Amino acid sequence: MKELYRSTEKTFLRIILISIIGAFVIEMFFGTVLLIQGNYDMKLYLNYLKAQCIIPTIISIAAYIGCYKCIDSPNTNTNVRIYVQILTLEIFCFAITATHTRFTVLLGLFILPIVHSGIYGNVKYIRLAMEMSMLGAILSISILFAFYDDINFAGFMGTAVGLCLLVAALPFALIVRNFANANKELLEQQIKNQINLGKQISIDAMTGLYNHTAFYDELERLIKETDRTNESLCVAVVDIDNFKSVNDTYGHSRGDEVLIYLSGLLQKTCHEHVVCRYGGEEFAVIFKNCGLKTSAALMNEVLTEFGNHHFEWCSERITFSCGVCKHYDIRINAEELFKQADKYLYKAKKNGKNQVVSE
Repeated sequence: MKELYRSTEKTFLRIILISIIGAFVIEMFFGTVLLIQGNYDMKLYLNYLKAQCIIPTIISIAAYIGCYKCIDSPNTNTNVRIYVQILTLEIFCFAITATHTRFTVLLGLFILPIVHSGIYGNVKYIRLAMEMSMLGAILSISILFAFYDDINFAGFMGTAVGLCLLVAALPFALIVRNFANANKELLEQQIKNQINLGKQISIDAMTGLYNHTAFYDELERLIKETDRTNESLCVAVVDIDNFKSVNDTYGHSRGDEVLIYLSGLLQKTCHEHVVCRYGGEEFAVIFKNCGLKTSAALMNEVLTEFGNHHFEWCSERITFSCGVCKHYDIRINAEELFKQADKYLYKAKKNGKNQVVSE
């Protein structure tokens, strides 16, 4: 969501900058046409450029730069960012309108910040834009009556129509607000659905650990990171001994209880590392920035506590075998590293089970 808002802010800045440049080019074009046609002499032309081009452009550019700095700063909170955007748009509209008071139709420009404020989904921003637009329009009208004493009926009508347009912009802003809120709720729900789907894809439902797919993704990422930083990386593979007989003798629900207990034990002991359920009764642990000796010691700690645990429905001890290896070769991938650890697991099984075997 935050990235989406940042993208919208960047689009807003681009539109404002294009509008400032566009207004300047249009004014320059019409002023030059009037000069060529003989309607302006050089003195009038220079006065025109100063009043209609240079002054409004300087004011607008100053507002744009202030808005850009505010939006670009990571320390600016959301409310301030929105206020600054509304203010920037208001200043741009006022700079155009106040320097073209003869063209009362330009009062309609103040519609823009009112409607724009609706996209933020909050009435307080619409109210602020409405109040500032009305103030800007009144100031522009005051400039008109202060500097021109030949205002005709058309001028009065244009002023009245401009003010009516501002009032009419309010319901449109509210419609935009409702639409923005509806889309925001829909987007938030979609994001939640994506997060839940991502969890379903990467998390084992029973144990809450990373699953087979997530294990390889994480291991591949950490291998690349280790190759770059030269930190230690070890992998442990765990397989519960005689687990099929546990299921056959006591039932799958008891087998699930063993899996859940071991997953909790692995999480508790290896909480700083990546614990996964590889599949069935097999687990894997990725030890980040941890040497082979320390990794093997942690797995022996889990082995001892797991072997000493008494399941009340089982008269025998339940144990596991484990193989641990270290990542050395930068050319090796995640699957090959797992196979190396699996070889030591096989060795632990062959040597009598209930043990941790490392390089």
